[in-house]
Order: sequence, then C-alpha cells, then structure tokens
Amino acid sequence: MFKPQLKFQKILALALLIFSAVCFVFSIGITTNLYGLYLSKAVNFFDGMQIYDDIQVYNHYAVIFSIVLICSSLLPFIFASNTRRLYYLDNYIASGVQAAWFIFYAIYNLINCIAYKNRFLTEVDFTAYKETADLFKFTYSESTFFFDAGIVLSILCIVFALVIAGNAVWKYLLMKKEKEILSLGEAK
Repeated sequence: MFKPQLKFQKILALALLIFSAVCFVFSIGITTNLYGLYLSKAVNFFDGMQIYDDIQVYNHYAVIFSIVLICSSLLPFIFASNTRRLYYLDNYIASGVQAAWFIFYAIYNLINCIAYKNRFLTEVDFTAYKETADLFKFTYSESTFFFDAGIVLSILCIVFALVIAGNAVWKYLLMKKEKEILSLGEAK
C-alpha cells in the first residue's frame, strides 16, 4: 500500500533538489544576454540601456530566493520526509513551507521576467545597440531566451508546489486508511 508512495516521495525529493539547483543557475545567468547593454554604456548612449542596471535588483533577489529554494528542497532530507513511511506534523509543516516557497519564487520570477522581457522588447533601440556592438566588437543579442526560460521555470515551480501538496495529501490518505484497517483488526 505504501511502496509506490514511498518510491514517489524519494524521487520527488531528489527532483526538487535538482530543480532548485537549476533555478539557482538560471538566477545567476539571467543578465547574460543583457551584458552587451552594459558594455554599450561605456561608449554610446541609446534608448533601453538602463534595463541592465534596473534588472540588477531583480537579479540580486532572484539569486537569494533561489538559494532559499535550495534550502527548502533540503527540508525533506532534514525531516526524513523523503524516506519516512509515516508522516508526523513536522513533515506536513515542512511540505507546506516548501510548497509555499516554490509558489513565492514562481510568482516573483514570473512577474519580473514578463516585465523585463516587455521592457527589453519595447525600450531598447536595437539598431543603435547593434551598431555599437559591431563597432566595438562585443556580443549583440536580441534574444529573450533567459526571460522565456524564467517564465517556464516559474510555471514548473507552481506545478512542483502542487505535486508537493498532492504528495502530502496522498500520504495523509494512506495513513488514514492504514489506521482504519488497524482499528478494524483490533475490533475483532
């Protein structure tokens, strides 16, 4: 009765830890495509250059929040939720904290990725940006890959939060059913 759920919770705990590490790597690389805007400021001024400076606040907090996401992904290992057959109150609290943090990270990331992608596409003077990049031989990119990746990661965070909650409910229902079976055996 518990074996499929036990196997699932072990896989889930590891998958969440790996996914959190991916979010951390993403948060470190979010400004990579925009670095050309930063270099352009030294030699030429054009519309949209301020985005690189503005995104630094988001990037700073994204790194911090992704580290907290990794820490929240360690909770199943700390409280043995990844291997425990029976959950105690601390396991449910840890699952709730983890799911809540995944949702918080997703919302923060989603709002910022959409906003900065929109600013990048509407405010940057790409003609002047390309001319400056060609003239001074640095990388030019119109790519919104990191913003799009951030949106996808945010959606996956929400999905993982739902899976964490679903796993806790599944565990609760299994434990409840086991108690009913045991109480029937004692009644005889």
